[in-house]
Amino acid sequence: MNGPLSRRRLLAAAGILVGGAALGSGARIWDDRRRYGDLPAHKEIFLLTGEEISVGDQRRHFAEAWSRQANLALPGSPPARISVQLVELEGTTDQQFSEIAAAAQTGDHRYDVVNVDVAWMASLISYGYLAPFPEAGLRKVRQADLYEKAWKTTVRSDGGHTTCYGLPFASNVPLLFYRKDLVENPPGTFEEAVKMGQEVLASPKKRGALNDGAVAYVGQFDDYEGLSVNALEAIWSGGGDHITLDANCVAALNHLVGEYRAGHIQGDNEKGSLERFREGGAVFLRNWSYAYHQLVNAPAFKRPGDEGTNLGVVALPWPGVLGGQNLAVTGGSPLRDAAADFVVWMTSAERVGQTFVCGGYGSPWHPSYAHTGRRPGCGTDESDSSGRPLSQKDLDFFIEQTKVSLDKARARPLETWYPEYSRHLRSNLIRAMRGETDLDEKRMCEEFGKLTGATSCA
Repeated sequence: MNGPLSRRRLLAAAGILVGGAALGSGARIWDDRRRYGDLPAHKEIFLLTGEEISVGDQRRHFAEAWSRQANLALPGSPPARISVQLVELEGTTDQQFSEIAAAAQTGDHRYDVVNVDVAWMASLISYGYLAPFPEAGLRKVRQADLYEKAWKTTVRSDGGHTTCYGLPFASNVPLLFYRKDLVENPPGTFEEAVKMGQEVLASPKKRGALNDGAVAYVGQFDDYEGLSVNALEAIWSGGGDHITLDANCVAALNHLVGEYRAGHIQGDNEKGSLERFREGGAVFLRNWSYAYHQLVNAPAFKRPGDEGTNLGVVALPWPGVLGGQNLAVTGGSPLRDAAADFVVWMTSAERVGQTFVCGGYGSPWHPSYAHTGRRPGCGTDESDSSGRPLSQKDLDFFIEQTKVSLDKARARPLETWYPEYSRHLRSNLIRAMRGETDLDEKRMCEEFGKLTGATSCA
């Protein structure tokens, strides 16, 4: 539904309020006092994106490279050099969504391109904030080389007509990290992972390899989209249906709540859980593919006296959530054509393939998984163990496991109601995980039924 938007409605859909200024990495910081006011016209493409947490700062390198070769012809003016300014917003994907939603309400020209989490695309399309992607740009894209599940996150069908609103930039998928010196073989389900982690901690000999506060399993369990993702994966691991809330779904959520209360599973967000695992704080870690590049060369996992490692990695053994981002042009951008050209360039198989190999972001392009040669120019800092280029052996293994995870990953509902569904799911889980109440199955069924129209509530 297009048309005038209320800020209340947009922020309610996000489930949060915007906090703090968006930090512009291109020598630009937006002043909070002008945050929702009119901004002067600009001749630069402003790209709103989340904080760069992969190795190598690939996005900035690409933006700078495009800026060096791009010219813009404004009406009545000779061609002029145009640049891309990155506006990096610290915080969770929920906060990024809220920032985009707030910009949509004002109708200003703050951003020309937005890096959108795939979970929020349907809502932003329905709000009318994203512009249909130009046909001229789409003709430059070899759609057949893209994973269909990634492409589907960019389009919306209405009355038999399908419109594209962006291009896939990353298809992040989950990997399971574990201590090979403590676990002989990886688990097959989420429940097995938690149980195996507890068995390791119960062994005095194995327990000594971890720190005093170690737990069985760390993931993303703070009150943001990461909790919804981990909950969905737990539901699918137990054979449950997250739409109908069947018996297996409820059992899986109760298991998650019980293990969290018991202290067997913990974790806040992606960065925090990764650091905790690296410091010996858990037997297992669930995280996105880019965590591999930050862990594989970490001294904490090196075996003394040889070139081996104690770091074990596999594609998440149970069904995982398809993550990732799409680049989309905003409907209010005065630089829409140039912005679309930048998006086509930025999301090409060549650029995305480099972010995959160098930074660890999963690629939505099939060719990325056929070519295993390391590409030059990763721009990493070899004085930092988390930034060293991967060995050919490690790179080949990473590509193999990421492809396995991507092939079986499931998309979150590509529906306008999904942000509200996610907020309700987290709200119910957080109360139960904190011990404020038991999981209220009836309440969840009523809330989800109003959104989806498909629950198994009595």
